[in-house]
Amino acid sequence: MGGPAGPSYASSVFEPSIDLVFRDELHRLVPGDIIGRGPRASLPIEDGRVSEAHGLISLRGGTLKLLALRGRFIYRSRPLAELDLAVGQDIYLAPELKFTVVALELPRQVLAVRTKFMTATVLSGVSRLEQASSDRLLPGYKRGAAAIFWNQDSTWLVTTPDDRTQVLQSGADVALGDVQLEALSVDVSQANAHRTHAEDETRRGVFIQTRFNTATIERFDGHMLHLNGVSARIVAELAAVAGPANWLGLAREIWPHEQGRIALRRKWDVSVARLRKKLRDDGISPTLIAADGCGNFELFLSSADRVEAHD
Repeated sequence: MGGPAGPSYASSVFEPSIDLVFRDELHRLVPGDIIGRGPRASLPIEDGRVSEAHGLISLRGGTLKLLALRGRFIYRSRPLAELDLAVGQDIYLAPELKFTVVALELPRQVLAVRTKFMTATVLSGVSRLEQASSDRLLPGYKRGAAAIFWNQDSTWLVTTPDDRTQVLQSGADVALGDVQLEALSVDVSQANAHRTHAEDETRRGVFIQTRFNTATIERFDGHMLHLNGVSARIVAELAAVAGPANWLGLAREIWPHEQGRIALRRKWDVSVARLRKKLRDDGISPTLIAADGCGNFELFLSSADRVEAHD
């Protein structure tokens, strides 16, 4: 290999992308590409420390991000679940297993939506307009919302209460009862100024309280998610450990009468998936329940998060 090529911003056909070097080979990835051990990974890595779907390249507003899926990654000695990608970063999937970002192609314009009640707001991740008269977007999916926005790679779609889904492009109008929603393009330089409230909220801290069979997760805005049953037990066990713990030990605490390892794993995986869905639907990042790809789970907390664990 003669060395990685530098970024090119003069291409006639624009596509957001990232160039990275892994094991002396240059790879180009685009939004929606997977990094992992699985056969469908765009960057396949044959290493037992890497999950089948370890991370995802995602375009959020005008930023390319690396999102943790079934495993975390390390940047500047910190384990992370999300990272804004930039040229020059050395990102580790495991000790001595790194890739380096050497070039980025970022969008010149990004998609935003507005109504007579809401100023132009850049779409970023799954979000919703609670009511047609709402003045901001909220994070996550919620059935019955006036409009739910979501993306497939770089394509944005909107779903309305009648379960009708349509592609959103600049210039498109969507009738929300008597309110008209307009999709428009804005320069990427304006993306930070118009960043969604959804993105703001999911980055702020949460307050977690656990009491064995119940748990409460309070967002910064006062909204509270109440959990009970197995979902609450998972959060309570992770809060009590206060660090990484193997899934098998956790599962045996929750299902003490189940002896079969395969049955326990099935119950654990299904229950964690259901818990993450509850978090996502309530506007809380599902990466709060983090896995390292080696069978260990923990509460992935930021410095703004607080936890009170009670017996």
